[in-house]
This record gives sequence, C-alpha cells and structure tokens, in this order.
Amino acid sequence: MRVVESGLRADADGEFRSAQSRYERAIQVDAYNPYAYLALARFAIQRGDLAAANNHLERASHLFRSEIEERRASGDGETAELLALFRVHLKGLRGALLAISGRNFDAEPLLEQANRMAPTVWGDGSLSASELR
Repeated sequence: MRVVESGLRADADGEFRSAQSRYERAIQVDAYNPYAYLALARFAIQRGDLAAANNHLERASHLFRSEIEERRASGDGETAELLALFRVHLKGLRGALLAISGRNFDAEPLLEQANRMAPTVWGDGSLSASELR
C-alpha cells in the first residue's frame, strides 16, 4: 500500500512517469492488491488508455471481491465501509470509462450513482489521485 500511496502522491503532483512506475511496482510487489489495480485504472482513464483501464478495473473488482469474502469470514468489522468505498469508486470509474468511450447513455447512471454515494468525491464526475488517497 505504501507504494500505491507514493504513486498517488506523485500522480497528484503531476509526476506522471513516476506515478505509473510506482503503480506498476506495487503490482510487482503484490499482484493481489486491488487498490493498486484501482489506482492503475484511474491513471489509465486519465491517460485515455481505455483497454488498460478496463483490464485494471476488472482485475480490481475480482480481487476486491476476494478480499471482502476473506474479511467477512474473519469477522472484520470494517468490511461494510470498505466495500461501500470501493463500490463507489468502481462505479464512478466504470462510468468515466464509458463516458470517454462515447457511451454517455450507459455512463450517466453509473456517474449519478457515484455522485449520490460520494458527492464530495464524484460531484465533478471524476476521481483525482488525491481523492483516491
């Protein structure tokens, strides 16, 4: 997580090469970290790399479902809050991806849901690196 967070800081500071390098390093260190894939998806959307963004979103979603199942099984009390936060970002990022793909009709409901769930983050229809931190 420290590598992902350092990538998000670099990203927020406009150091995009460094941010990408750190996100990729985070996956090398822990290929099962859904947050690294979520950060990479957000970064790919920002860069207009739709195929990569979609792949990273799918991987993040799969890994996060596995993590939630493990936390529920262990009785972790933070599961509901964590799940809600991840879901809102996943909906919003999928909406953003659809919007830049020209599929506004499909994007609007997802972006509206993300806005209702987290208006201070998704009110502008996007997720910045600093908002993901």
